[in-house]
Amino acid sequence: LPPSLNFLTVTGEFSEDQMLTASYGYIGGYEGNSLYSWYLHETEDDEGSPLSEASGLLQYRIKKEDVGKFVSFKCIPIRNDGIVGEPGVFMGNDRVTPGNPTVLSLELNGEAIEGTTMVANRRYWGGEEGDTVFRWVLTSSDGTWNEIEGATSSSYSLKCDDIGFYVSVSCEPVRIDGVHGSLVTTEAIGPIIPGPPACRSLELAGSMLEGGRLTSHAEYTGGVKGNCIQQWFRSHDDGSKDELIADECLDLVLADVDCRIEVIFTPVREDGVQGSPKSVSSDTILPGEPKGVSLVIPECFEDNEISPIKAYFGGKEGTGKYTWFRTTEKLDNLEPELVASCSEVVGETLCVLLLIASRLLLLKDLC
Repeated sequence: LPPSLNFLTVTGEFSEDQMLTASYGYIGGYEGNSLYSWYLHETEDDEGSPLSEASGLLQYRIKKEDVGKFVSFKCIPIRNDGIVGEPGVFMGNDRVTPGNPTVLSLELNGEAIEGTTMVANRRYWGGEEGDTVFRWVLTSSDGTWNEIEGATSSSYSLKCDDIGFYVSVSCEPVRIDGVHGSLVTTEAIGPIIPGPPACRSLELAGSMLEGGRLTSHAEYTGGVKGNCIQQWFRSHDDGSKDELIADECLDLVLADVDCRIEVIFTPVREDGVQGSPKSVSSDTILPGEPKGVSLVIPECFEDNEISPIKAYFGGKEGTGKYTWFRTTEKLDNLEPELVASCSEVVGETLCVLLLIASRLLLLKDLC
């Protein structure tokens, strides 16, 4: 009889990581070196791609990459005299299915110190991973626990409010098609201790213009915040500095024009431990727009020389211009808040016009 197969079958579950085993019956004299090969098919009708790693073997372990495809086994019977018979093929009835989503291992890495970013490292198995769910939990020394709201990623940065608690993380594997696996939880580590006092960020906000106000914003980390030290300086172009008296805000004055304002923030923890200082500097402070702030006329008497008393704002003052008027009529369209008056001057009304750096300041109702 020519070499042939009287049966051919494959046993095992056509699922990820499962072992398939082929078996067959040979007839037709003494069997020689029959050929075995496994194939992967996108559809039941295509020729398939040979799985070279399983060539010549009767077993094949299904891989993750095989999910969603068909697997077949082909056997070519060969008699010991080299005569080749008709090949037999066994095609799996169903596509390869993914395994159940499983967390093979879960580790929590990081030191239990405030400011540390804890990372949950897991090994996932079971098809293509989807949106696996993480839950971070804080446990007190008496065993009570609370889930950390909003902490759903694989990492979590320990905060000041976490100090004194133990931290753990649970992982629920989710396959890309939405199938959930069993929850796995790490052991809690801790207790969480305060981190070293530090200034994470320091910023200056506000108008960098004479008359403006600068405000410092410092982000503190490192346990409970103590009496942190904040110093303000006026820095000149020659490198010299003037220390200023201010808290969180500084009102800019004429002396600050053409200088930079520097803030040095030294973080201090509640127990007095100091961290490294952090500094930030402003841009060069610009002069304000020139304007008259106030104008006062002293009492006026006949044959008496008077000089208006004014207050100026807007950088270094230049040469102002005064123009005096004598009139029997009141001038119209003068702003009431920019008016100064004097005593009677021989039955006439006196008006003073002051020009300061192209700004107009008028005096009205001089009677």
